[in-house]
Amino acid sequence: MKTKPFFRIFVVCTLPLIACGLFQPGFAPTQTAIAETTVAASWTAKPTLTPTLPPTETETPTATPDPCASENLSEAVNEIHDLQVQFDDLSGEAAIAQREDLPDKIIELQSLLQTALNQETPPCLETLKDHQLKHMNFVIDTLLAFAQGEDQDMVEEGIENARREHDEYTLELARLLDLDISTITPTP
Repeated sequence: MKTKPFFRIFVVCTLPLIACGLFQPGFAPTQTAIAETTVAASWTAKPTLTPTLPPTETETPTATPDPCASENLSEAVNEIHDLQVQFDDLSGEAAIAQREDLPDKIIELQSLLQTALNQETPPCLETLKDHQLKHMNFVIDTLLAFAQGEDQDMVEEGIENARREHDEYTLELARLLDLDISTITPTP
């Protein structure tokens, strides 16, 4: 049969290509070459080649609006506050959850805390974010203490600290949004 020699040649020629990854989805020869050059250069005391990236289109820089300007402040505050609302909703669920369900709720709360930590904050909102992060930490620490069966006085102190920070957060939020503070009631 004449197809067997052709098939053998095809397999012998394509097998190394497949093994080297040239026919794999997402293969980018330029990126691979750059990565290999970078790795090789890092092994030598004095790199002989400097990898160059393919040219990219240059975008015309646009002025980024100041998030602390009065016309943008509400939007900047909402980015932080939306996360706080999610945290408050979830911590409310955790407060009424069974003790065996707390670890899952705590993990979700910690994820929201991490998101808050990673969230960029303009200088005018640093105080708001500081109260938010303190509140989140107190809630998580208090739930952990409760889940571990810590002393009730310690748990109650954590609850009080969390409430105080939440109240401070709310007052700062009202100040930033120029709301009437007298209409705000403290956290129960």
